[in-house]
Amino acid sequence: MVPSGPHAILARGDQTAYLGVELRSEDGQAVPRQNVSVTLPPGNVLEFESMGSTPGTLSVMDASNNLKSYEGVLSGDVLTFTNVDLALPAQGSTSQLLVEVRKCTDAPAVATRLTFAIGDQVSDSSHVVVWAEG
Repeated sequence: MVPSGPHAILARGDQTAYLGVELRSEDGQAVPRQNVSVTLPPGNVLEFESMGSTPGTLSVMDASNNLKSYEGVLSGDVLTFTNVDLALPAQGSTSQLLVEVRKCTDAPAVATRLTFAIGDQVSDSSHVVVWAEG
């Protein structure tokens, strides 16, 4: 698991960005469904983009750019997704996990990242530069 996607810039509170990680199957068989957690950085800088009553979604994009979304459960600064198909059917296959975020009101100017965890594997996401509104 490694950071994935372009770096993002959030200059206004109404802008959102997708931050994520890339996965690669090193095993010779399909990767079973997993639980995934995504943690916000400290300092009240970012928040997960909510969709109605859903506090955030995880998008899984397979190697053919097909997307599947999962609804998360928010507890503090951690968004947790259960029973996620990581779209890794065979050795050498790749996929991306993406979460949409926005900057918090009055967030300081900073470069930061999310933290993704799958089992005992942990990785920072691609980074985002947050500009303070002046």
